[in-house]
Amino acid sequence: MLQARAAPRQTASPLARLGTIQVAAFGAVLIIALLQHLSGQETAFKSVHDWLTGTAHNDSWRPMRQTFRWFSETHGLIYQEIFFNQHVKFQYPPSSLLMFSVLGRTGIPTSNFGLNIIGWAAVALQGIATALLYRDVARRLFPDTANGTVLASATFVGLMTLCFYPVVRAYSLGQIQVWLNAVFTVALLLYAAGLRKCSGALIGAMCLIKPQFGIFLLWAAIRRQWGFAAAMVAVLAIGEALAIQRFGWQNEIGYLQAISFMSRHGEAFYANQSINGMMQRLLGNGEPLIWQFFVFPPFNPLIYSVTLASSALIVGFALFWRRNADLVDFMLAALAFTIASPIAWEHHYGILPPIFAVLALALTARAQATPKPTRLAALTLFCAYVAIASFIILPPDGSVATGVASLAYSTMLYAGLMTMLLLARESGTLALTNAARSRQIRRSDTGIMSRI
Repeated sequence: MLQARAAPRQTASPLARLGTIQVAAFGAVLIIALLQHLSGQETAFKSVHDWLTGTAHNDSWRPMRQTFRWFSETHGLIYQEIFFNQHVKFQYPPSSLLMFSVLGRTGIPTSNFGLNIIGWAAVALQGIATALLYRDVARRLFPDTANGTVLASATFVGLMTLCFYPVVRAYSLGQIQVWLNAVFTVALLLYAAGLRKCSGALIGAMCLIKPQFGIFLLWAAIRRQWGFAAAMVAVLAIGEALAIQRFGWQNEIGYLQAISFMSRHGEAFYANQSINGMMQRLLGNGEPLIWQFFVFPPFNPLIYSVTLASSALIVGFALFWRRNADLVDFMLAALAFTIASPIAWEHHYGILPPIFAVLALALTARAQATPKPTRLAALTLFCAYVAIASFIILPPDGSVATGVASLAYSTMLYAGLMTMLLLARESGTLALTNAARSRQIRRSDTGIMSRI
């Protein structure tokens, strides 16, 4: 009598297994949000509710509008009067104010309502762009996966982006950072598609508001990405020429004085998730729990020295690690330039959803060749995502906001640094064919980064 042959066991596709982990991560964020709510903390989903209902404040718009109106009336020295005399924390370059002239000429209202409508759309755009980036990278890494699985996973990743604390928090505050988060995600999408000049142009536009991303010029030059650099320079040159014509050279010099002051003083408020912020709270230099509208912490030479040294180390690492100019290398640079800043607010980490999405795919691809060394990296990524997506702050009552115990207030910083190391580990693997990727993965796992 013939024995029936057992049917071959079917296993889920790598992307389907990744989807299960993503659902678990999102579930963890939901549980943490519930616990935060029960303990009286503000949760990520409070900001999600604000976005869904169109409720936002004017964290960026108030000082920007005040500065633009003052200059329109006086044509004076912006930073001497607004920043140093009136103590208004207008921390953007003169070129950032060009948007009021542009929007005014196009008929778009520059009221809080009008600017926050753009912010609302920017959150939606970032969700869509993150989903598209995930879809494109997934198709490249897992070409045999069913199209329906890819689209379902990409859609869920887009929804995760819309619930990511730094993203929706930027909108809730009324922050121009919500625009930058969306522009950066589109720049990644273009870069992944090979449209590097277009990507460079968008990064150049970001620099008109966020100058530290100007380090991308050096990053591109080191990697001989001349098209990216040229497009970036062209947009920067046009923007700066218009800013100088409108606001004058004196205000460009004034901005340099203002950022020098900010780099020397930093911020102690717990939302500053940088090395500087951690040191301010550790040494009890400034108010960590209550936002100071008009006051910076006093200058501390030790904090300043640690800030300079750590910034140089982080930026140097991003500039010279592997230098392969692939998508992961690009992401590593952006995250490093963000963390290295003396002031890295919680909402500045809103650039992370597409980074987490691509990292998850890269680790899933690596696991096909070397599953055991990848498990710790995957767990690290899981914890980093949950920590930043929900912004875990311990303890919730703020009873130990200074001293060694204050280190519990820098969870987003730690998660960001671990994500940087994971990006460094995966840099270069996305550009390889499947066979070559397996060989490089095995080689890199013998090095120091395999211990991450």
